[in-house]
This record gives sequence, C-alpha cells and structure tokens, in this order.
Amino acid sequence: MNHNIDDVLRSKSLDNFVKMMIDIKDDDNCWCGSNKKYKNCHKGTEFKKRVPEGKVNLDFKLLKSKKFCLYPEKSKCSKNIVHAHSIQKKQSLDKIAINGHLYRFEIDSNSFKDWKEFKTIMPEKVGINKLSTFNGFCAFHDNELFQPIDDFTIEPTKKQSLLLSIRSMANEIYIKTCLKDLPNIGKEVQEGANAIKQAQVEEIMQLHNAGTIIGLLDLADDYENLFTILKTKEYNRVNRLVIEIDETPEVMCSGCWSPTFDMDGNILQDLGSSESLETITFEVLSTNGKGIINLCWYDKALSCSAFAKSLMKIDDIPNAIVRIIFGLFENHAFKIDWFDSLSVLKRKGIMKLVMDNVMNNSSYFILNDRKKYVNWNIKSIVFEE
Repeated sequence: MNHNIDDVLRSKSLDNFVKMMIDIKDDDNCWCGSNKKYKNCHKGTEFKKRVPEGKVNLDFKLLKSKKFCLYPEKSKCSKNIVHAHSIQKKQSLDKIAINGHLYRFEIDSNSFKDWKEFKTIMPEKVGINKLSTFNGFCAFHDNELFQPIDDFTIEPTKKQSLLLSIRSMANEIYIKTCLKDLPNIGKEVQEGANAIKQAQVEEIMQLHNAGTIIGLLDLADDYENLFTILKTKEYNRVNRLVIEIDETPEVMCSGCWSPTFDMDGNILQDLGSSESLETITFEVLSTNGKGIINLCWYDKALSCSAFAKSLMKIDDIPNAIVRIIFGLFENHAFKIDWFDSLSVLKRKGIMKLVMDNVMNNSSYFILNDRKKYVNWNIKSIVFEE
C-alpha cells in the first residue's frame, strides 16, 4: 500500500486551500475537495450563524456511537451490538474504581482552551459502565471470542495475549471508522468564520481524516492476520513482551500504535514512507491481584521488536509505562485518589504528556522527566519472538 504522505500534505495544506479560494466561481468545484459546486458547499459560510460549542462537542461524541460488528465472519452475528469494554471491567477497571467511577482525560474544545490559557486540563470523572467502551461486536461474537480473557485469570498465555491484541486493535479500528466523518464536524466549526479560519479548520480536519484512512488500511491487514493466527493456532507467530508487577496498577489502558521511535530516540519507522507501517498493541490491566503489561506483535515486525527491546533497557520501566500510557493512548483510565494525591508537578507532567500527544503527536513520552508517578515492583519480564 502506498501512503503518499507527501502528496497528502501538499494537497490538504492551508496554502493550497487559500490559493483555490482566490477568484473561485459559483459553479467551480469547491476548494475543500467535496466535489460539490462552490455555490452548494462553502459559499456564504462566513455569514452563517456560529454553531454553539456545546453542539459541536456533542456531535463529536456522537460520531463514536455507531454500532457494527468487527468479527470477520458475519454468518453468526446476532442483532444485538454490545457496549463492550476495551479495558476489562471485571478483572481490571472494577479493581480501581471508587464508588463506581474512575478518571480519564476527555479532550474537547474546552481542553484546548484551558491548556492554551492556563497550561492545565482536568480529568473527567466517568462511571465504570461508560468507560473504555465501544460498539464494535455483537453479543454472540463478543462472548465467543473474548471468553478466555473475560472469564479466566490472565496468565497470560500466548492465546490470551493474542486476544488482548485483537480487542485493542478492534477498538482502534472502530474509532477510526467512526472518525472518518470528522470533516462534517469541521463544517460546523467553520460556520461564521472568515475565509482564512475556514481554511485552517479544513486543513486540520482533512489531514486528520487522511491519516485516519491510511491508518485503517494498515490496520485492516494486521487485523486479518491476527484472526488467521487465532484460527490456525499458529501462536509461534505471536511475539510479545509481558511484564508482571506485584500490584494492581493505578492506571490502565488498551491501544495500538506504529512505533516511530524507540525509547532511546532512534528512528524505527518513517511516517513518510510508502510502506505499510508495523503495529504493536499495548495493554495495562489487572488480574488476580497483580498487574500485567502486555505488548504484542506478530511475525518479523522489526520496529516493534526494537521498541520492546529498548523498553526493557530502561532503568525505571514502571514510570516509562505510565509515560507511554498518557503520551500515546486516549483509551486510558486511572484511579481517582491516585491522581488526586500526586504533587502539582506530577499532575502537570501527566497533563503535558496528554496534550503533547493530542496536539503534536510527538515522541515526548520517550523523554525521562524523572517523575515517580508509580512505585510498581516488577516480578517478571518475558520476551518472546
């Protein structure tokens, strides 16, 4: 698959949009690339009434409420799409919830304002039944597929590591599929804005959308291969780094990403490459009174292997794990009294990790900020490839 990153950046840049705006006529194709005539698309947008910010934020949340089953074989799909937890509820989230609630950082327009003005964002208190959920499997396939990790102690076996990996990747595919409609939110933000502001919003939305579509193409191949491994039981193809700690972790997550840097700052993959990017899945969870950090990839994904090896060399692995969680993954949850008991400097450190990920998509998380967020003791490390 050819990513054509450079072409995407040029075609969806602010300068390109502004150039197309100059002398555009009613019957010309709109500068935004919608393939609609300008008169039926962006003409007069600056004179429209501004859409209330609350409605924009609500519409953004509604994007992630679609329902469909991501199991490859659809013949046994039930009609009931479940509200499933991507971070386990029974063995993990309920172990750190206080009165049925946990914290997470939910980023919206207010978060950007608070960060820009005060360099502060506040976590949101969320009920455990609404946390880390997605509508990506029907009831039949969710139960059939994930029973070995939902109803049994997680060791984890290689099969369990693979199932955790499938769930994390399914959640990422679900979110990216929903967010393909993000440019529609951009049109709301543009109403009542001048031409330059419209172009700025369009650039952000379309670049995000292009990255989402490219990411989906990469993940589709990975997702299919994970199910092939599961079906054929070729667990020798599963590579993993499993770190066991001696307590229930105060912060948990589930996600996947394409590592572009290792923990020493060495480049592993080039986002501008025409090659498909290698993906690693990452979970931090609890089982039977202990914590499990599970990194998983398959076959000869050299960049993933290199990242795992660099993580094992870190002097303070537990706090590197915390930096990775907040610096890479929006799908996280953490204990309320743990965060509230942190010093101001430590809370600020976490906030910076979160916002640097959202705003800059950078490798800031690899930098050791020397802050002790947790005091986990490592019981064992298993590396298999």
